[in-house]
Amino acid sequence: MSKLYIFGIGGTGSRVLRSLTMLLASGVKCTADTIVPIIIDPDQAAQAKTLAVQTMEQYSKIRANLQFNSGVSNQFFKTELQKACGPDGFVFTLSQATANKSFQDFIDLGTMPDEEKALTHLLFSDKTLQDDMHVGFKGNPNVGSVVLNQFSTADAFRSIAQSFQQGDRFFIISSIFGGTGASGFPLLLKTLRSLEYLTPLNLPNWNLIQQAKIGAITVLPYFNLQTGEIDSATFYSKAKAALRYYNRTITNGTVNAMYYIGDRLQPTYDNASGGVLQDNKAHMVEFYAALAALKFMEISDANLPVGTTCAFEYGLSTDFNLPENNSKEITFDDMANQTDTDANGNITTTGTLDLIRRPMTQMMLMAYYLQHECSDNKQLSQPWAAENQLDANFFSSVYYKDVYDFLNGDSKYVKWLGELAKNTRSFAPFNLMMTNNLFTELVKGQNVSKEGGYSRGGNKYARVDHELNHFTCWKKWLKKATPEQKFMELFYQGTKKLTEVKYNKHYVSITHTYKRSQ
Repeated sequence: MSKLYIFGIGGTGSRVLRSLTMLLASGVKCTADTIVPIIIDPDQAAQAKTLAVQTMEQYSKIRANLQFNSGVSNQFFKTELQKACGPDGFVFTLSQATANKSFQDFIDLGTMPDEEKALTHLLFSDKTLQDDMHVGFKGNPNVGSVVLNQFSTADAFRSIAQSFQQGDRFFIISSIFGGTGASGFPLLLKTLRSLEYLTPLNLPNWNLIQQAKIGAITVLPYFNLQTGEIDSATFYSKAKAALRYYNRTITNGTVNAMYYIGDRLQPTYDNASGGVLQDNKAHMVEFYAALAALKFMEISDANLPVGTTCAFEYGLSTDFNLPENNSKEITFDDMANQTDTDANGNITTTGTLDLIRRPMTQMMLMAYYLQHECSDNKQLSQPWAAENQLDANFFSSVYYKDVYDFLNGDSKYVKWLGELAKNTRSFAPFNLMMTNNLFTELVKGQNVSKEGGYSRGGNKYARVDHELNHFTCWKKWLKKATPEQKFMELFYQGTKKLTEVKYNKHYVSITHTYKRSQ
């Protein structure tokens, strides 16, 4: 039972974890049995953190009603999200809080000897010393380096260390151009690798942590800010300085796999220091960054040799550096696949496209069906519902409401896709303004097979009913399953068949593309 501990540092870390949760909900393949998400962000009211935690909590609540044994086909919500931070759940609490403190109060400037005060004033401006840290570090990695240098003394870290086992791995998500991520990543890595930090914990498995395989994704600048307290004009200079530091201390074998991602075409957000006002919408860079964690788990230990850092960059099949593609939205057609043929002539297709297209389409089919066909109980007369005792009580249950809200509620799956589609650059693989022609409109740029014809519902929601009813006829074990299990199994199998038939059987899931850098 392998576990992947994923640290999401700062606002970018939280937003990547939100995208990862959406991918896992749709059934995107994950080779880890369990993912342990850990958010590190001193901004107590951070909107990105709040939204990520809410999404993961609801995911876990839905999954708790499902079983995933050898007889189950369903992949929706399959990967377990495990809480590792005690009463704080998915959020890592530092040993020394920053809430309602200025930086000078945090470091006890008033009690320092005169020589230390003088040095501190030399290193930090008066404004920085007086800044309130309740919303984080406001793009100052030098402040973050001081505050976050307490990972190993936090109770949450001891809890994580005690649960770590042979074969488990770490993955770290951080931006390189702000304050929290740029400072938190190297400090966390130092804690995981250094005997100086691990030995005093007196843990029986400290050596497993020190020798564990560690992957990380560094998110390069991918948005700008309006004029305000945080100066986005410094993002690139900060990123360059951090990359030089990383080259000396991190990519020299300290981290086993290093992923890089960013985008030159960047949206401009409101300049909010943090809290609920820093409400950046979902971005395609965060979406693709989430895939790096899944890719990392696919790499064998043998291909991650000790003392070597393997570097990877994410790429698309379309060249978006060309001026004519600047305003082009990204769809599934722009994602890379690679076809390999072995000595026996067997063809293997790998790439982002085949990893995410089918499961994401399946979940969209389910979301739209629930939204358009289950609002007035039309589904109750269908055999798939009646024969499996999915009655009015089930469709008014807390479980069904949780599933519906996860798919169609505010800031959930469909809303998240809408944010990706409206951002710059736009990732818009689906038509989110649906009418009744479900299959011909759903996936942008995808030819739709006419197989089945109108006797099976054609391109309308009746075609979904047909597949659900057909599946009910031959899957006998469903009769003994719980209503929650029946419901999820029906929709997984039904939408899987629909994607294979209506989209010419191209929807298969294998791996994806994060190519190794030269």
